[in-house]
Amino acid sequence: MARHGAERAGLAGRRDGAVLPLAVDLRGVHKSFGSVQAVRGVALTVGSGEVMAFLGPNGAGKTSTIDMILGLSRPDAGEVEVYGMAPAPRHRQSVIQPRSHV
Repeated sequence: MARHGAERAGLAGRRDGAVLPLAVDLRGVHKSFGSVQAVRGVALTVGSGEVMAFLGPNGAGKTSTIDMILGLSRPDAGEVEVYGMAPAPRHRQSVIQPRSHV
């Protein structure tokens, strides 16, 4: 129960006496593309240092959700936080840079 309360407060737990923020905190996230609802009301918390898998059938909204966590797209509704902050909006060109051949 204590951990559940800490997650609601945006805290993942303690390491070496320090309280760590959640690595990922999604609350009521929605994303649509036209009439297609790709993500409907997702709530997810991942603590700092935790490892998780993101599994589901094709069309379940996995990539759309990860894009929102990375700041590649914005949710239509709900909140996304990475280490207590909203992901910075990014453009694909600035995230995926081709290697220069020197």
